[in-house]
Amino acid sequence: MNDFPDEEPIEAPNFNILTFDIGDGRIKCIFNNLTQSEVELNTQDGEGAFIYEQEAEHNWNSYYILDGKLAERPIVTVSNSAGASPFQLDLSGFAAGSIATITNEDGEALQIDDMDAELMLTDAGFYEVAIDQPFPYYELNYKVTVT
Repeated sequence: MNDFPDEEPIEAPNFNILTFDIGDGRIKCIFNNLTQSEVELNTQDGEGAFIYEQEAEHNWNSYYILDGKLAERPIVTVSNSAGASPFQLDLSGFAAGSIATITNEDGEALQIDDMDAELMLTDAGFYEVAIDQPFPYYELNYKVTVT
């Protein structure tokens, strides 16, 4: 835990005190103008506290605590979302522990939890792909067009 003033509160708006999950770094709460004892009262088991000096507002959902520092959550992008049949859907860039749900135009869905598996889409049409990735990665939804 960072050293906070014991008697004097940290003055807002120049400081935020973030509580975070020690396991995955997910930011839980944002406080300002607290003393160390108040921070300790508001920090639950399994949480740490991090002091952050700031001038502007942040979208705190875009950040987490990594190795004791504020870090932006990683973004995984899709390299190819259209092609001719048979179309190989590459899931290898997604985080371990992800679950992919591929739904065709008829609403039939297939779930895959092995991101190294090769998946060939052989029927022409549109597919909805939903990737549920573990934190700190974002969930991702996109469409695939097979011609």
